[in-house]
Formats: sequence, C-alpha cells, structure tokens
Amino acid sequence: MYHRSNDTPPRSRPRRWTYVVTSAILGTIVWGTVGLSFGCDSDNSTDPDIVEETYISSSETTTNYNEAIRDGTNKLLNLGDYQGAIKDFDEAIRLEPQNAVAYFNRGTAYLHQGIEDLASKKFEHAIEAFIEVVADYDEAIRLDPEYADAYGSRGVAFVYLEKYERAIEDYTEAIRFEPRAARAYEGRGYAYAYLEKYERAIEDYTEAIRIEPQTAELYAARAVLHHELGAPQQSMQDWETACELDKQYCN
Repeated sequence: MYHRSNDTPPRSRPRRWTYVVTSAILGTIVWGTVGLSFGCDSDNSTDPDIVEETYISSSETTTNYNEAIRDGTNKLLNLGDYQGAIKDFDEAIRLEPQNAVAYFNRGTAYLHQGIEDLASKKFEHAIEAFIEVVADYDEAIRLDPEYADAYGSRGVAFVYLEKYERAIEDYTEAIRFEPRAARAYEGRGYAYAYLEKYERAIEDYTEAIRIEPQTAELYAARAVLHHELGAPQQSMQDWETACELDKQYCN
C-alpha cells in the first residue's frame, strides 16, 4: 500500500497487518477481473461457453472488436504486457464506444499497471494510472449501471488512492448487485479497517468467510482485527484456522 512521504501507517497496527492488507487487496483485484473475458457481458462473465457464443458474428467491426478484446486480455492476464493491453482496449473502445466491458477491461489494465508502478516505486506514475482506472470504471458504470465488477474494481482503485469512504461506497454497490461477492465484502472490510472502524470490518470479513469458508487470508485479516479490539482468544482462533488452510500463515 502506497503512503505519501508525509504519511505513516497507524502505529497501533501490528506488523502482520502489512502482509495481510497486501493479500486482501490483491484478492480484491482478482475478484474485480472476473468479468475480464473476451468482452462478454458482465452478467455472463464467468462462463467461457457463453463468451464464445456471444462472439459469433459476420460483422467486420464486431470481429475486429473481438480480436482486440482477446489480444488485450491475453496480454493482460498471460503476458503481463499492460501497455500493450491498454492499446488493444483503446482499439476496442474505438470500434464499440458504447460497450461497457471494453472500458472495464482497459480500466483493469491500468489497475495492474498502477500496481506494477507502485512495486517499482514510481509513485507519480501509479497515481496517474489509478486516476485512469477510475475514469474507465466511471464510464463502464455509466453505460451499465448494474455492472457489479466495475463497482468492485473501482473500489480497489479508490483504496490505492487512499479514498476509503469512496471505496466503501463502491463495494456497497457491488454487494447490492452481487450479494455473494466475497471479495467485495473483503475489500470493504479492509477499507473500514483502515478507517479504524474495526467492528464494521469484522462484520464484513465474517460475511466473506461465510461465503468462502476455505479462504485462509480472510481468517488472517479477521485475526488482526480481533487483535485490534483486544480479543486475543478470537484472534488466536482465526490464526489457527488460517494456518490449517494455508501454511504460510503458521509463522
């Protein structure tokens, strides 16, 4: 998580927090990219068969659009070529400027680019990328007001921009449209935690655990929150469960 030079994380937060937070955010990004599959409609995004059927068309424009989406998706998810993916999605948008998925995909490419810039300590470039992320998700939501993935992913961008209240609003919208989106509860829980609203954060992580009970990082994050609230027994129980599910949490 990037902090400006005059910012420091809250001192009360234990050292484990940094690791858990990183896992939570990356997990949320994975949730946000569910809809990133060859430009399919967001409500059918997880079904590859529907994706293929969606793109049987004799229209030259549609065919070129499909190719741009496929090429961009491959560069983004398989090659790590984020700038190349952005260019492909630029072309997709040029061909079909009213297609919400094209904007969503480009926003996700900018999101990954921003994360890479953070890892390289290119903080100004990262902020610029995250601003582009928000703009693209804004347009995706304008075109498809019920696009849950776009709300959730925009929430991720707001977290990286340290706009936690805005992130909470977006995760809440994502949950409204997809009540079983565990990653949205996880992301909102993280935003509440950073605002030191630990009870609300625990509620969200608990709901995420109810939906995905085998996800170790959720227990680890909730363990930290219980620690913050002075509940060592509950914290230890969650650490033990996290360890049982994933040995990386056993240290």
